[in-house]
Amino acid sequence: MSQQLPALLSPSPVEASLLALARTLLIAGLIGVGILLRRSDRLMPLGLGLLAVFATAVAVTLVSGLPLLGQRLSHPYMTSITLGLAGACSLWLGLFGSGRKAWRLLLGAAGVAILLFSASRAPLLAALVGAGVGVLIRAERRLALVAGEYWPP
Repeated sequence: MSQQLPALLSPSPVEASLLALARTLLIAGLIGVGILLRRSDRLMPLGLGLLAVFATAVAVTLVSGLPLLGQRLSHPYMTSITLGLAGACSLWLGLFGSGRKAWRLLLGAAGVAILLFSASRAPLLAALVGAGVGVLIRAERRLALVAGEYWPP
């Protein structure tokens, strides 16, 4: 509903509503893939695709003559909001994924850079909320493990 209501109030409501539906299905699909795979190490190859998207966005922005710091990133197929969401996903893989630390650091740093260069507020908020929830979940798991060691059966 948070995407459909603004879409219906836009100048071209049918087109905007269909695009909002596509974004919602994309997010639901990503959540479904995460549930299906159940382990973050299976999601790490997604990082290669994200890095390719980021490199394409930076290259297209620079080739088009736009200043990297003065304008939003441009991409042939993605909007700046979609690039920001990809940056948030990369940040989450860097923070909570499994694998080598250098790989996770690269994904996290690239995600933060794309979030900032995309200059989109909603993906930045999504990244912060997702990171906060992830930290809380990890802290609660640790607390549960410690409590389980000392709790009588």
